[in-house]
Amino acid sequence: MDVAITPTIARTAGGAVAKVLGGLAPELLREVRRKRKVRRSIQALLERPATGLDQPAERLAPVEVSRLVAYVRLPDFEQVAIALTGLVLEHKQPDKYVADLRSGLTRSLRLHGVVSGPDVDAIATALFDELWSAVVLTVGQAGDPTHVAAIPGMAVTVSMRAAAAARNCQLLERLRTIDDTQAFVRALRSQIGRVEGFVRLQHTESGRRVPLASIYVEPQLEKHSAEAMVKEPERIASKDVLTRCLRAVVLGEPGCGKSTLAAMITCRIARATEARLRGTVPFLVVMRDYAGFVEREQLSVARYLQAMVGARYQIEPPPDCVEYLLLNGCGVVIFDGLDELLDTSLRRKIVEAVEAFAYAYPTATVVVTSRLVGYEQAPLDSALFAHLRLADFDDAQVEDYAGKWFGLDRDLSQPKRRELAKAFVLESAYAPDLRRNALMLSLMCALYRGEGYIPRNRLDLYERCSVLLFERWDRQRGIEVSLPFQQHVRPVLWFLAEWMFTNGNTKPAVTQWELTAAAQRFLLRKRFEDSDEAEAAATAFVEYCRGRAWVLTEVGTTSDGEPLFAFTHRTFLEFFTANQLVRTHPGARNLLDVLLPHIRNEEWDVVTELAVLLLDRHIDDGADDFLELLLRDADARPLDDRVPILTFAAKLLSSFVPTPRLRHRVFDACWELASSMDGDAARVDPTPWRRKSPLGWLLVASPENRGPIATMIAEHARAENPAGISAALAVALDQLLLGIPPTLWRSLRDFWYGESVTNAVTLRPVFRKLASKRAWAAVEAVFGGDLSIVEAIELHGAAAVCEGSPLWGTSYRRAPIIQQQVLLDHDLEWRPEFPWVVDPLAGTWAEELAATLTAAPTPWVRLSRLPWWDMDVEDAPNTTPTGTAAFDTMVLCACLLWEARAAARDRLPSELGPEPLPSWLRQPPTHPLSVLMTNAGEVRYGGKTALLTDAAREWLSPVVHAFVSRWAAGGIDLVLVDAATIY
Repeated sequence: MDVAITPTIARTAGGAVAKVLGGLAPELLREVRRKRKVRRSIQALLERPATGLDQPAERLAPVEVSRLVAYVRLPDFEQVAIALTGLVLEHKQPDKYVADLRSGLTRSLRLHGVVSGPDVDAIATALFDELWSAVVLTVGQAGDPTHVAAIPGMAVTVSMRAAAAARNCQLLERLRTIDDTQAFVRALRSQIGRVEGFVRLQHTESGRRVPLASIYVEPQLEKHSAEAMVKEPERIASKDVLTRCLRAVVLGEPGCGKSTLAAMITCRIARATEARLRGTVPFLVVMRDYAGFVEREQLSVARYLQAMVGARYQIEPPPDCVEYLLLNGCGVVIFDGLDELLDTSLRRKIVEAVEAFAYAYPTATVVVTSRLVGYEQAPLDSALFAHLRLADFDDAQVEDYAGKWFGLDRDLSQPKRRELAKAFVLESAYAPDLRRNALMLSLMCALYRGEGYIPRNRLDLYERCSVLLFERWDRQRGIEVSLPFQQHVRPVLWFLAEWMFTNGNTKPAVTQWELTAAAQRFLLRKRFEDSDEAEAAATAFVEYCRGRAWVLTEVGTTSDGEPLFAFTHRTFLEFFTANQLVRTHPGARNLLDVLLPHIRNEEWDVVTELAVLLLDRHIDDGADDFLELLLRDADARPLDDRVPILTFAAKLLSSFVPTPRLRHRVFDACWELASSMDGDAARVDPTPWRRKSPLGWLLVASPENRGPIATMIAEHARAENPAGISAALAVALDQLLLGIPPTLWRSLRDFWYGESVTNAVTLRPVFRKLASKRAWAAVEAVFGGDLSIVEAIELHGAAAVCEGSPLWGTSYRRAPIIQQQVLLDHDLEWRPEFPWVVDPLAGTWAEELAATLTAAPTPWVRLSRLPWWDMDVEDAPNTTPTGTAAFDTMVLCACLLWEARAAARDRLPSELGPEPLPSWLRQPPTHPLSVLMTNAGEVRYGGKTALLTDAAREWLSPVVHAFVSRWAAGGIDLVLVDAATIY
């Protein structure tokens, strides 16, 4: 046997496991190698007799051995490894599923011509067993706890993956040969490389097509998760996304290069020469096109892919070819532009279709791109898709892009190109936020190339770029512009932008006839009396746009060959729409009337903000008047209906500086709304807990606004009688930021944490005064050293030290007291990295907690207010010594968590998993805590009769031992399972 087979199988298994595990959201990770059922599964598989490849491989000819080595590098074989990874992680082995996988592998070997004759069954069996063992070993030996996890939602999809394996088995049985499929794959990959391998560079010369690689700058991806909100997120090279993630959503800001990344992924796969990708086909699906097909044809994703290949690449796939590629791991589907579906209901429908596709083809790689803003309204299931975010360009990437951009200018000498690129990098450094975006960087390059400077105002920059795109390039090339921009083109463009934006839910691209008819209607009303003259001018306008890759350009054709037109980027569609709205709805009142419904529905964020800023440019105090009317409308509404209105008002302060009086009104409204939450109430309904959102957005206001806002917060902190939970807000400003995209606040968190600490000192008398009435105030008094643990529990019961704070929801305003004590006793070292989680006093409360909790009335907590402490940070082994107050407190905490997780597991299956305790309380298995709690849990939930009496008496104080014995026997309950929703 060729010795290359076994290590190649091991590499394939390793790649499959990494792909399945690597894409998981960090907050959902659990260490599989520490799961008891998985450990048993691994041990059982390792102990079974290995079939081995040696004996059947000895009968193979050398050419067959070479073909076998090549086969195990193919995606067809990797998809079997991916399926087996799921079985190992789920610790399940359905007989029918395994049989279908074995049968499918046997048939695949025959179809690929790897082995012929009577040995194929023996080779397939040995190969399958070898692969299974390799997968088991890879999962069992995975040493990095941040990449080894039980997959959320895996149990839900086991039947679907089994169904896919059965369909594949039937498909492979039907096929007599895959020669036609392989020929199609070669032809299609070549055609895709030619079609998708070029990009029309919009801002050089006539928008000529250049190789994508000549302008492409490799971006970085960040894991988009709750973990990224408290520390620097892990970064992934974009070229590695296919090896790290089986399914991924790539999120980004407008113009950051999402579509360019999708095109580059497509080209890389189509042109790849390595074995694992040589038989793989990328399917690039433009979401707006697919949505149109769904509306008209009701096509499934798989059927659309078949139709799209024939229409876009002019190659008709053989029967069953697309199905074969998708079921055998040979298809990578890239859905580009989910955000371009403006209608939220349509977007949800498409999201459901994509998720159904992922379930139906579980080994197919799927990548989806979407704008970050608005994505949460119709997100893809995080249990199915890893979520990544395109990072902004750093200075090195800006320099790389500028060098490539100016390097494509054929009118300049090489030294002049380098000189311009260097000068641009230096002179654009004053606007780092703008040039970090790929689209804006491109436009700034174009503007600098032509005029030698870059406008500093964002609105001015957009306007100059639009003029640049419509007038300057023609004039530079000596082309006479027959339609003056100011008189005809710009007004028509504004009208068409609003028309396409407001009517583009299912038609983001319009036909040439529709575009011409719409332009004719506008021109007949505004410029011409004669319909024929208006039609001629509209036709001229369309011809003016055709072939010039500007903001409005030809983007494709219908199935009948009629040209389709669309804005090249949504940023310009929104900018011109805002212009038209301000023109057609002059004045603050008129503009508010048209925008308010969308503000209340949390739609049109960019358009609305730009419109208000444009209003301020054209009318003195226009934005102030708009904001005044908006606040009056909010004042007249119920509290929860104010949330979206005040959120928009707060966002507006990031780009607009109102009068001091109006800024104070915005702050007062946001502060009053957030303060109205009942800090001690059960979380029955999530709506009231959204009231803190506007205040969070207010904290990321522009620097001109941020200082006065901090002053106003400090004034409220010093108020004699703070309303509601305003005192809690004043010491949790860093927490309020967590509901906002991290890119907007990461650099501000230290500032607001410092403000929180300052306010905490000021508010110590307030918390002491409120401590008898409010549990959250008693907790803050404990943090301030003005109240003991004993006093807090006497006032409010065990909930004071066990429940989440009023602002808990997106993360923690300092963890509950008992959790802080346990974290430090466990030596997880959270204090240096997360000062807002662990208080300086933590670590001194163990004796008070152990003595007071056992005497406190039960139940201790409401299920809805207990944070889920599944923080699988570096899981240091538990070294807490027995016979100490720290160990007593840790055991009490473990009882509380075990009971809470048992009660909540059916409500939070993706978060809690099968284990009774978080992994950081279970390690090592031999530690007395793990031994004791395993036994106590089996007594309470498994029917055993007695606690480990002798050992437990040595480990625990008598009071805590008696308490744990009563809990294990079911004599007391620590958790009240309330009717509230768990978040």
